[in-house]
Amino acid sequence: MRLTYFGGPAWDAGALPARGRGQEALLLRLALDAGTVVSYRALAEDIWAGDAPEDPRAALQSLASRLRKALPGAIEAASGGYRLALTRADVDLTAFQDLAAHARRAGDVDAARAALALWRGDPWLAEGFDWVLRDLLEDRAHVQRVADAASV
Repeated sequence: MRLTYFGGPAWDAGALPARGRGQEALLLRLALDAGTVVSYRALAEDIWAGDAPEDPRAALQSLASRLRKALPGAIEAASGGYRLALTRADVDLTAFQDLAAHARRAGDVDAARAALALWRGDPWLAEGFDWVLRDLLEDRAHVQRVADAASV
């Protein structure tokens, strides 16, 4: 399974079946750390930034349960949080970030061009995830400079 957010949220089978802001935000937050456990606290802070429900852990369990039904096998409960059962290469946002980091570090033109090729449209992000957009735009500017320097 592959998740894409550039140009709109989708997965291999088409449009993401996540419904509602909470499920979309949970899936996005897990996708940003694909393959690793994200703590209940980090999830609650990012999903409900300053407006958490009375029992955030129960609310997260409810969201995760609905996501598991929509995306069987993709969301795993782990000690202290949840994990998206994908690698960073399976999520276009994190694949872009990893290629951009490598291009920046090594001046790798091929990595820069591969990163830019993933940017197939504006990234779709759940409400409250403006910090992700800022990071992505900064990375895009850096990889564009690496790619442009090779063209000169």
